[in-house]
Amino acid sequence: MDTDSTIRNLCGDYAAGIDRRDTALFLSVFAPDAALVVHRPDLADREPLRLEGHAELASVVAKIRFYARTFHCLGQSRLERAGNRISAETYCVAHHLTQGSGTDVVMYVRYHDQYAPNGRDGWHIEHRDVHVDWVHEMRITDPDARTGVTA
Repeated sequence: MDTDSTIRNLCGDYAAGIDRRDTALFLSVFAPDAALVVHRPDLADREPLRLEGHAELASVVAKIRFYARTFHCLGQSRLERAGNRISAETYCVAHHLTQGSGTDVVMYVRYHDQYAPNGRDGWHIEHRDVHVDWVHEMRITDPDARTGVTA
């Protein structure tokens, strides 16, 4: 598999790890000492959330359980190589269905990543900046969607 495909698959594994609440899959994309920094304009009066290392990163999957379901839809990516490092920007529309209220909190996100070679798997994320460009809420009318129940 070529490097571009490998990097895109890592982004997909990150999204699937969140949506499936699969901590092992989520952590598999990160270097053991990786950092994740979340920047949200709607929380401009606060410092960005910063998590470092697998122990702290694992809390992301636990925190996302606040939502009944999530759905991360990845868009275009742009990759740049510099020596044995890759920088990438990947777009995402992330849906977050709140428990019981029937509200979909939609976040328009850009991931700014730094990748490094990983002797075992090829590549991993060393640093990810999550830039939430804007957020809006939509009402969901399907009552089963509010609870996460599927037919």
